[in-house]
Parts: sequence; structure tokens; C-alpha cells
Amino acid sequence: PEDVLNRRLLRHPDDLADLLARGELRLQRSDEARFSGGNPLADYGAAEADFARAVAVDGTSLAARFQLGFTRAQRAAYHVTWDISPGEDCARAEADLTAALAEPRARVWRGNLRLVCALWQRRQGDEAAALAGFQQAEADLSPATTADALMRRGRVRGLLG
Repeated sequence: PEDVLNRRLLRHPDDLADLLARGELRLQRSDEARFSGGNPLADYGAAEADFARAVAVDGTSLAARFQLGFTRAQRAAYHVTWDISPGEDCARAEADLTAALAEPRARVWRGNLRLVCALWQRRQGDEAAALAGFQQAEADLSPATTADALMRRGRVRGLLG
């Protein structure tokens, strides 16, 4: 499948559907690596490039903007899990997910991103920034309209005390 998409994108590099499809394949592969003990960073980077290109092709595409923010948020979470600075991924993912708030999943994933980034701030000793991040995460995750959002909100509330 990816090789077919690669060939098609060589002929039509601005095909939004193919960029999104290849990015999703790469994101899926990164998740498989991440959750099986592998290193997902190369695939996160490749997926990010596809989604960034998709946003450049169609800046109004909620799907492209959401996927770009989601990819950056997932990479930030991977970094924080391994006690590595998420760098610019927190701010960039937040901007993308905020721009995609009309996409129903964006609010929950922005809340999760804010949780992850607040955990990093806490580890760095910045309790005030962490508290603000946890409060923002709780706001994004409320009301919790899915079981996933409810679980994430519960985690945030536990951290808020």
C-alpha cells in the first residue's frame, strides 16, 4: 500500500487524499513501533511531513490539521515517556489541534496533549506551569463525552488532587 501511494504521489505530489492516506499508514506504523518497544521517531517524522504537506496543499482541511497535531502530540508523549524533552512539539501540536477544534476528536487530544506537556513541566520543577496545564487539560476533557475522555479526565483530576 505505501509503495503504491509513493508512486502516485510522485506523479501528483499535491494529492490531498494520498498524502493523508500515506501519513496515516506511517502514523500507524509509528504506533506499532511505540507500543512494541521499538523506536517510532522516523515514522512520526515521515507522517508529520505528509500531514504538513497536506496542510500546505489545503489549509482548510480539518483532517490534515488534526492529523498533524495528533502526530506531534503522539511524538511529544513518546518523548515524555522516555524522559526526553518534547521540544517544540507541545506548542506546535497545541496550535494544530486548536486550529482543528471543529474536528470532534481535537478537543480530547488537545486535552491529552496538555496533560502530557504538564507532566513534563512538573518533571522539570515548574509546578505553576504544570498546574495551569492540568487545569487546561481538565477544561478540554470536560464534559467527558466518551469513555476515553472520561479516563483521561480522571487522570487529570487525580493529578490536580
